[in-house]
Amino acid sequence: MSAECQESDPFLMQVIKCTLLEEATILITSRPHACEMLDAGRRVEVVGFVKEDIREFVEKSFPNDGKSVEEFSKQLKEYPHLESLSYVPMNLKMIIDIFECSERKLPSTITELYKLFIAMTLDRQVKKENHREHVCSAVATANNVEKLYDVLRGIPKEAVKTFLLLCRLAYRGFFDWHSNRGWKEKDPKIIFTAADLKECGIEVTAQWDGYGLLKATHTHQLPTDTVTYNFSHLTIQEFLCAVYIATLSQEEQQHLLSEQFRYYSNVFIFLCGLTRLTSSKMFQMVFSRLLGHFVSDVTALKCLYESQQLVPPQPIKPIMLWMNMTNNLLPYDCLCISHLLSFCPVSKLIMDWCHFGDKGAEFLVKYYPSKTTISQPLTELSLTYNDLTIDGLGHIMKIMKTSSTSLEVLGFSHNQIGDDGMSLISSELQYNIVLKSLRVAGCGLSVKGAMSISKVFMVKSSLQVFNISSNNIGDDGITAIAGALGNSQISELYVRGCGITFTGVKVLRQEFLANKSVKILDVRDNPIQLDGVHLLLQASVDNGVCQVVYIDEECNNNYEVKKMKIILRERKRQEELQLQEIKSRKAYIQDQSIHQRKCNIM
Repeated sequence: MSAECQESDPFLMQVIKCTLLEEATILITSRPHACEMLDAGRRVEVVGFVKEDIREFVEKSFPNDGKSVEEFSKQLKEYPHLESLSYVPMNLKMIIDIFECSERKLPSTITELYKLFIAMTLDRQVKKENHREHVCSAVATANNVEKLYDVLRGIPKEAVKTFLLLCRLAYRGFFDWHSNRGWKEKDPKIIFTAADLKECGIEVTAQWDGYGLLKATHTHQLPTDTVTYNFSHLTIQEFLCAVYIATLSQEEQQHLLSEQFRYYSNVFIFLCGLTRLTSSKMFQMVFSRLLGHFVSDVTALKCLYESQQLVPPQPIKPIMLWMNMTNNLLPYDCLCISHLLSFCPVSKLIMDWCHFGDKGAEFLVKYYPSKTTISQPLTELSLTYNDLTIDGLGHIMKIMKTSSTSLEVLGFSHNQIGDDGMSLISSELQYNIVLKSLRVAGCGLSVKGAMSISKVFMVKSSLQVFNISSNNIGDDGITAIAGALGNSQISELYVRGCGITFTGVKVLRQEFLANKSVKILDVRDNPIQLDGVHLLLQASVDNGVCQVVYIDEECNNNYEVKKMKIILRERKRQEELQLQEIKSRKAYIQDQSIHQRKCNIM
């Protein structure tokens, strides 16, 4: 609980700390992220609806109207951000109401959803008897009102001034009061007093219900009662704040975006949805957050999606989209990435450890351009650890088809795509002559999968790095691969944990270690025994070039193994010294050439 809340209600704090009513049972509701701060004896999480509950709720909302039920359910599945909101009953009711009032069509963005919700709420309020504006000062200028009409076209004119002041109140909760008081923490002000409302120009009366957006809370404290106000939900405050920022000048918007983006991301996501990022400067400020980072900014992707910007206000050069994550990438995130790919040329798409699954893959390709319309084919596609199966791979094939002949790096490791999935990949790569790296470790492949990939490289291969570890391909699988890649310029081969025996070791020695391009060979976690290790290391020593052979730890204590590894290490050291000497000579020659040119000029 924030310090502000503790100060506003000391009586409640005494009850919570059990200094009053020690024997009482207290029920406190809280958001999940804040409940850890409470020393509670028991915690109960309200998880909301499950899929069956959503279906039942929708059917009851459209009694005897199966067509509307099916159409609503179909559209809900098309927008994962709306579907995720529907697990909360209140949100689902809001979405259904908007569906009914919008000619049986759901909005494609969350911004549009809240725009319609706010317009519906205000329209309902102005139809009440004795409605009037609650403005006690001329804070809402005519200029701001006109801008508000541009941002929210459906808002009723009878409520526009008071609504604009509510937006200002929401804005000041995030920004003005922070800057005035010099607060360093970034928690927004969510509880307001009557004085705060009056300072914003809002007239407070006993009959006013805050347009259904602002609610009053009566706190019983002696000698007098106090009244505090807060928005009906933090998301409402964030949206209204964004509306107010949208009425400010371009310079003010740009300043807030540059200074506060990382603290109030939802506010700026709404702002981008409201302004559509038509300003070239604003677009560049958001788009630049996808560049120059180790991991691209997911919030920036959401901003671009909410703007629904399909024609950027300025030309875009090809970028690398790097989405390496340690948490799940939601279907909505994948939809945002798909929107970006529809208008932005991307040369490298790296999405490792995102765990977006088959459903995420479906939305990842929703807006992906076709082969005839794509402006920049991919040169690298990496989708390691994403919980994909053959179904998800079927969606990813849309990306593969547009870049099948241009891919130089391809990674599908640790996705259970199986032999059938490997067959799909192989069919797309059959005309590729530039692929340099292929990683399919831990994909549930057998001999059949190994044979599928071997056919691709049977005629000609540019492959340099191949990782098929953690697949039970056995000796037959490694024989098929060796037959296809033995004459290539492959430099790294990873076959760790592939069920290879001494028979497979003989194939490796004959086909790969005899090839002087091979630099790294990983055969750990294979039952090749000590004889197999000796055979591989001796072949490396006899080869005459620097080669690294990774073997099981227990084999390293063998005398012959130690001796051969010392030879290989010394050879590697000599090669590094030679390379260093070559670089020094090149630098010396370059310096002499520059010096000579300067002398000739003089």
